[in-house]
Amino acid sequence: MSLKRLALGIAAILALVGVMNLAASIALPHPLISLGDNKSAPAGPGARGMALASDSKMAIMPYNFEYVAGSELSAEGGKGKVYELKLEGSPEAVLQRAAKAFGLQGEVRKSSYWSAENPSYFIGSEDGSSPSLSIWWNGTGNWYYSNYAAQVELPCLRTDKAEDGSEYCAEYPEQKPTPELLPSRAEVLKEAQRIFGATGLKVSPDDIAVYRDQWSASATASQKISGQDTAITWSIGYDSKGNLAWASGNSVTAVERGEYQTVSAKSAVTRLADWRWFGAPANNAYPVTEPTNKMETLDLPTNSSGEIETVVVTVNESTKHLLQIWDKSGGSWLVPGYGLTGSNGSLNFVVSLIEGVIELPEPIAIEPGMPEPSVEQMTK
Repeated sequence: MSLKRLALGIAAILALVGVMNLAASIALPHPLISLGDNKSAPAGPGARGMALASDSKMAIMPYNFEYVAGSELSAEGGKGKVYELKLEGSPEAVLQRAAKAFGLQGEVRKSSYWSAENPSYFIGSEDGSSPSLSIWWNGTGNWYYSNYAAQVELPCLRTDKAEDGSEYCAEYPEQKPTPELLPSRAEVLKEAQRIFGATGLKVSPDDIAVYRDQWSASATASQKISGQDTAITWSIGYDSKGNLAWASGNSVTAVERGEYQTVSAKSAVTRLADWRWFGAPANNAYPVTEPTNKMETLDLPTNSSGEIETVVVTVNESTKHLLQIWDKSGGSWLVPGYGLTGSNGSLNFVVSLIEGVIELPEPIAIEPGMPEPSVEQMTK
């Protein structure tokens, strides 16, 4: 075979591969991901620790936000990889590994909440009377360590009666912070790295975010996929007395499911009006601020009439992220998306995949001023 014919043959093969890849990125015979009608993620022991909220989705408001794309947004589409998150190991093995990290002994037992759809297991107690570890074996294999049993119940100074005649405590002793009992930032960082590493997340100190005030301390790190931070997190937290009160992590691996075309940041702005396109970013995608009511931080006009007022928000800033979404079977995925910052200070995250890759659930009509789905519903 001549070199010319060989070169032509290779060129033909490469061209064919290119055409096949292009065809795959343009149209799919079936959606890769089906979100279905189930908007909620599987129940999980770590859900109690998730408090992030969308900027304007949590309460009835006298405003209706209308988002428009600013001139600074890119009109260029692109491509992004999609990852399916697969459970790694077995629930028994994951719990036993975590138990060693916390010095917790006991056998793995089925939880009283166990079901075929949401299998759950635990070590220790289920009623909080002693330290415990629990796991829900679906989604990302989220496990949760709890040690609130060490907290002393406060004496009641004054009781009162409810409308139904039942008695409740109306006054407790004033609590004062004891920052001297809390571990230092360096100690929190060291313990976080030890626990994260022992439970499956190998990270450097630079990848761990530490928070410490007069009342508590905590540390969080993200599982990176292809060098990108994700919403899959490991965390530990200390109570006001310096006890390790809780921790959480996951047992999941990311399987690449292909590269797909994405819409431009400018085109993605229209998706801000449709909660079905929302996804969950990594924790560090949000600005680091003191805990506050996010509605108070938005630039909103004064509205005392009680009528619904339309607020036009111009989006001029975008960032790229891997966003977590949930399919109708309770499975979790990481997909490309944008963080879109509005002129009123809002920050929302939407999936950027072209239509057809994801099968969306049926839309739910949301009247202006009605509370929209929470971030947990929007992203799971």
